[in-house]
Amino acid sequence: QHLAAEYLVRLRKNINRKPSGLERIILDIPTKVSAKFADAIYTQLVKNTSENWLEFYGKLMKFEEENNHCRVSDEEDASLRGWCTRQRQFFKNESLSKKRINLLNKLTSWTWDPYEEEWESKYQEFSDFVAQNGHAGVPRTHPLNNWIGVQRREFKSGKINSIRKDRLNQLGMIWNVRELQFYEGLMKLREFVKEHGHARPVFGTPSGNFVLGQRNFY
Repeated sequence: QHLAAEYLVRLRKNINRKPSGLERIILDIPTKVSAKFADAIYTQLVKNTSENWLEFYGKLMKFEEENNHCRVSDEEDASLRGWCTRQRQFFKNESLSKKRINLLNKLTSWTWDPYEEEWESKYQEFSDFVAQNGHAGVPRTHPLNNWIGVQRREFKSGKINSIRKDRLNQLGMIWNVRELQFYEGLMKLREFVKEHGHARPVFGTPSGNFVLGQRNFY
């Protein structure tokens, strides 16, 4: 009974993967069984072949393996995203079984707080920006600017927690807006040098004003 149940659980989890063939299970069942035993077999078969929770769990496992996160969007899989939302709601209402909670906690990137998940998503975008550009000076025209602005406001008001603050500092987070203006001017100067081959822009232009300002500070 337990062997069959465990095998059906594995099948349900891996239903979204390429099948590799079925295992052969030999059950040693006597020729005559009690009604209680027959009812137990029936219950296990119904429970383990009709419950689609494990099927969605398997889909989420596969999604995490392929994307290194559990942030499923409607565009990627609306039904799976809805399922994830419902699990968080059940967890909040204390109506999710301990077994299912443990299974979801086994997923490395699973979070119970969707706001925390959104923060992690933006943090990863910020990390990618730093890796690609070599600095943390996100321009005000960049899609990440609004999220960066929220982090600065929380830092200024003392609401940001120490863990987030440390993680942002590891990426070279610019908390001072004036420092950000320096990076924006520097990026414009780099574009000018790349286009013209020298660092002598005409005063009155954005790059020229930046150079003049730095000379005055010097």
